Amino acid sequence: MTSGVLLDSHALLWYSGKSPLQLAAALEIGRAEAAGKLFASHISIWEMGVAITKKRIHLVPDLGGRTPPRWFFHATANVRAQVLPIGRNRR
Repeated sequence: MTSGVLLDSHALLWYSGKSPLQLAAALEIGRAEAAGKLFASHISIWEMGVAITKKRIHLVPDLGGRTPPRWFFHATANVRAQVLPIGRNRR
């Protein structure tokens, strides 16, 4: 396994919502979660905010009735992802 897994917005949405992922991705994310090396970024709040304002209703993400910030903090807690500030260098 790598030093960790950074979930993009859609992977966080799918994984926290128990949506189906490809087996290899789900296994790698699960290993990172178990090792305490699963990460997410605050940029997902902005990305979900933009996504819910789109006119194409079939593409609007289901945030469970939450605002993007509430969804993000619920989702990251649910999957035990550590939140990385935008622009933080992890070297």
